[in-house]
Amino acid sequence: MRIGFVGAGNIATAMARGWARESGARDGMLFTDAIAKRAGALADEVGGETRPGASEVAREADAVVLAVKPNNLEEVAPE
Repeated sequence: MRIGFVGAGNIATAMARGWARESGARDGMLFTDAIAKRAGALADEVGGETRPGASEVAREADAVVLAVKPNNLEEVAPE
């Protein structure tokens, strides 16, 4: 199962670390964030790959975690 994370802050980091540790699905994770360096650092730490935006993550992932602050949800969710 390929999991996509939209957002790479504290919540996504905690979830991705747990997913990598428990499932062994390191190469099945995709990451994107408004700050590309942050998504890249998380992908490097736990494995996986980055994508330039939420639509790419949604297109390639089996499930998507929207790990964004509530005030950004309306902007990110439509993608």
